[in-house]
Amino acid sequence: MSSKSKALEARLDELAALREVGAAAAEAPLRKALADKSGWYVAKAAAVTAHLNLRVLTPELLAAYQRFFENPVKADPQCWARLAIVRALHALDHRETGPYLRGLRYVQLEPVYGGEADSAGRLRGQCALALIDTNLNARQVLTALTDLLVDPDQTARLDAVRAVGGLGQPESALLLRLKALTGDASPDVMRECLISLMALAPADSAAFVARYLQTEDELRCVDAAEALVTSREPEALAPVLTFLRGRRLPLDLRRSLLLTLAASPLAESAEYLASLVDAEVVDIAEAAVTALGASRYREAHRERLAALVAERGSTVLRAAYVKAFEGER
Repeated sequence: MSSKSKALEARLDELAALREVGAAAAEAPLRKALADKSGWYVAKAAAVTAHLNLRVLTPELLAAYQRFFENPVKADPQCWARLAIVRALHALDHRETGPYLRGLRYVQLEPVYGGEADSAGRLRGQCALALIDTNLNARQVLTALTDLLVDPDQTARLDAVRAVGGLGQPESALLLRLKALTGDASPDVMRECLISLMALAPADSAAFVARYLQTEDELRCVDAAEALVTSREPEALAPVLTFLRGRRLPLDLRRSLLLTLAASPLAESAEYLASLVDAEVVDIAEAAVTALGASRYREAHRERLAALVAERGSTVLRAAYVKAFEGER
């Protein structure tokens, strides 16, 4: 390790130690650190500032944010400093929209093998998440976020979906439904759309999300089931149980769907799982035991399940029961 690298590492260790000394003692050294030229160093200082809830250093955070937009590729490659500063500002409840709107629209092309690549996707996404807690009204926020739903960067799109859902407006559900209908190359983005829809408007979204229960795309099918079963609406659980009962599914898919039922707040889900332990092949019964062990209804079914497992006499089911209900032995 070079002497320069050792010096930076020592300075970073000193910053990390400030987390333990308290806000009053850390204020002066953090003020100095936020004025540093190193983007990586300022990123660490911003994180400590947020950890200590030092709102008094908000002006220094804003000044550093502005500074790293000057010659940004050299001063702040990968946007490390500005990303950390936005996170800190958000954590410190900074509600002025200027920094977030600037980052939301920002693209930073950096040299990579064969050309250039944008390194600001995470910054745009973080600004989206911060923007929903600012002084902008809901319509203005949704207008600002709409473009980001089709951003070239997957991380930015994912955070945009989270931000639209987090805003919690009726219009949010409509925008996310449109996003789901138009699709996305990222399974994570589509999953977040479905989950957010069920959180925002479960009664209106259940039938829509249930459309994605199809074997042609098994990952999307499990994501849709996960979104549906977490709802308290009986209308949301019903299509998942109907799907499971109504067709012959690949074994791995069926197991995955059963495991999602562990998250259901409805007693009907646990009753269905218990019925499988009695009647299904061992592989499916094992998945049902595992799911029941993670369910909020585990205690209500403990004795019944123990009896069913004992009656079947399967070592596989016995091992699954012990692991799920008694801990590994």
